Amino acid sequence: MKQFLKHRVIPTLGAWTAGPVQRRVVVLTYHSVHGSSSAASVRPEQFEAHLAWLRAHTDVISFADVLAATEDASRTCPAVAVTFDDGYADNYEIAFPILERYKVPATFFLTAGLIARDEAVIAHCQALRRTDRASVEPMRVDQLREMQAAGHQFGAHTWAHVNLTRMSLDAAADDLERSKKWLEDALGQSMSSFAYPFGKVGRHYTQAHADLVQRLGHSSAASVAFRAVPLGRSPFHIPRFLVTNDTVEELQAKVMGHYDVLGVWQERAPTWLSRRISPRDFSV
Repeated sequence: MKQFLKHRVIPTLGAWTAGPVQRRVVVLTYHSVHGSSSAASVRPEQFEAHLAWLRAHTDVISFADVLAATEDASRTCPAVAVTFDDGYADNYEIAFPILERYKVPATFFLTAGLIARDEAVIAHCQALRRTDRASVEPMRVDQLREMQAAGHQFGAHTWAHVNLTRMSLDAAADDLERSKKWLEDALGQSMSSFAYPFGKVGRHYTQAHADLVQRLGHSSAASVAFRAVPLGRSPFHIPRFLVTNDTVEELQAKVMGHYDVLGVWQERAPTWLSRRISPRDFSV
């Protein structure tokens, strides 16, 4: 039933309701690019096919330019930003060379405790992804600096990758502040952007957390919702599509608006009800 909804009902309904394709602004989020890990978002050859399609059919932009792109009425094709969450080693070893080959800028939202090699955080990420230790090996700071020098951008993704709604607001503030400071010290740049772990509004973060992110000095924050970025969207609720072993055709459907009906549901439905229509294989 889940697969029927995902591959048949929702894309068909979305194709009927999608707006003008050329005005769409879409943010994609990957986690891991790997040829054998069971936790990979995509295999290397899939990722390369995605970037080739994006280069041929969209205006590839940086995450920092997403909101400005929604106001650009002169565009003739969709604008798409590529992001990664967590900071796994394969982002540097496998994804980075492919990004460079296709000249695609990416923004990497880093779980600071993972990059700092906090063993508790590494174990937590391993449990979340239900995989082996090698699959959650983090990038090193020198690798991040090499990617930074090549023009890629970085943002914060908390220290411990926890569901913020399961913490007190004070504890969330401590986690966010710790991660922001550690990453800024390590990379020598401001962490102006942030991504909520898991990313579903109401289920994983609330407006109180968005206000906290703003107070701590971030200028934007990314969520997870299967929809384009609408005109006038708050910079602290920027929706992103998860990419999970998508074929090029499935990626195209996301970019063109065939899943936006699901994204609107994810953002607006009561939490207890949205879980029934937005199952785990649609999200984290």
